Amino acid sequence: MKSNYGKWLRSAALALLVAPALISAASAQPQPDPVAPEPAQSAQPAAMDRAAVEKFYQSSVAAQLAGTEETVEFIKKHADEKLSAWMKIISRVPGAPQAQTEEMTLDKRQLILKTKEGARTSRVQSLKTNLLAVKLSDDGKHAKVKNTSFGISFVRVVSPEGAMLMKAEQSMLCDDELNISPAGLIRFEKSRCNVEVVLEPKN
Repeated sequence: MKSNYGKWLRSAALALLVAPALISAASAQPQPDPVAPEPAQSAQPAAMDRAAVEKFYQSSVAAQLAGTEETVEFIKKHADEKLSAWMKIISRVPGAPQAQTEEMTLDKRQLILKTKEGARTSRVQSLKTNLLAVKLSDDGKHAKVKNTSFGISFVRVVSPEGAMLMKAEQSMLCDDELNISPAGLIRFEKSRCNVEVVLEPKN
């Protein structure tokens, strides 16, 4: 059963990795019918300011709550081709003797594949984030964003006893690096996240 949990964690935690810093917090209450995201970066900036960064993350959280297709499209458009996304996951499962720890590094292609894979067994229910710091370069072409986020997902886990629905509470602390593409799109360039996942049966 432990191997099944580990396999799920590699996928389910990725549901929040796409936009590890979510500037505009979604409601902590269930949102079965989220509003479809607006086209991100319709007014393409030549340089970033704090308002542009906030709008970028607002589009990101909206995409995640809208569904897998919208999330994948967001990644394709707003992930740098040389994206490096590193994650350390500490998972706690009721009844397990100790927490499990895993690390992974994904490029853009792997992130898209893992997002699709995770969508087959998990669904993001809510996201809530606190922006800690935004540091802009002098020319506005780069930004470093430090943030925390909290999300709840529901996950279908297969065990020897059969399939069960689990609730996963995910807490994240992330450092992101953003840049602007030649076309004027804000993109994720690097992301480093420490994630704690608490998995328990859904009541």
